Amino acid sequence: MSESTAPFLGNLFTPEFVNDPYPTYRAIRETNPFLQIPGGQDWIALRYDDCAQVLRDKRFGIDNDRRMRSGIGDDYMSIPAYAMLARTMLLADPPVHTRLRKLVVKAFDARSMEKLRGRIRQIATDLVDQMEDSSGGDLMTAFARKLPIEVICEMLGIPTDDRHRFTDVDENAGRILDPTPMTPEELDYANRNTLDGEAYFDDLCERRRREPADDLLTAMVQSETEHGKLTRDELNANINLLFGAGHETTVNLIGNGVLALF
Repeated sequence: MSESTAPFLGNLFTPEFVNDPYPTYRAIRETNPFLQIPGGQDWIALRYDDCAQVLRDKRFGIDNDRRMRSGIGDDYMSIPAYAMLARTMLLADPPVHTRLRKLVVKAFDARSMEKLRGRIRQIATDLVDQMEDSSGGDLMTAFARKLPIEVICEMLGIPTDDRHRFTDVDENAGRILDPTPMTPEELDYANRNTLDGEAYFDDLCERRRREPADDLLTAMVQSETEHGKLTRDELNANINLLFGAGHETTVNLIGNGVLALF
């Protein structure tokens, strides 16, 4: 791997990059496919072989606490949105990541996932039928953004009457992960959503403890191994992660897949 920096990396922290990142991606790939972000300790790898090597090498990690203290401040855990994100598996290194993963993975057994296959197919068919009944529509709005949310709600066992809280998709929900810092207004909005979601799932998790159901949320509430149980904060954080990781990736996969077909 060659190690270098490039002045155009400053583009990563501008609104222009968020609106159209592809010229910058192309420039990095063609000139500096493995490089360090100026002024920091983070690196970018773009080639497949480089990424595979980094992911397999145990010398590499996330070191989220250092990154958050550097970028946000020592009190970042007092900010609800950042604290929620920091408690997820996504930003954890071993041994914390190992413990969380072993607790959460119990809820994702093959039998439970296979049971969902028919229901997922039915949700997808219903969304296509709705587009047909409306004589068409925007694929991203009418199908791609709705399908994963409906499926995640089904997996978690969220009551039908509550699903409107999640199906009105917020396109800015993933902004906290973007390299471009959030505006104060965006952060305030993310904090309100975080606190609202915590209150909702605190109540729903308590209901599942009293009245278990055949759903993923019950499995997560009941999950226990030699590593202990998920705490209240860990439950909330990783339920939130399921919405973030399960929604954004699927939406982009459908959109990019259709674009590639065209």
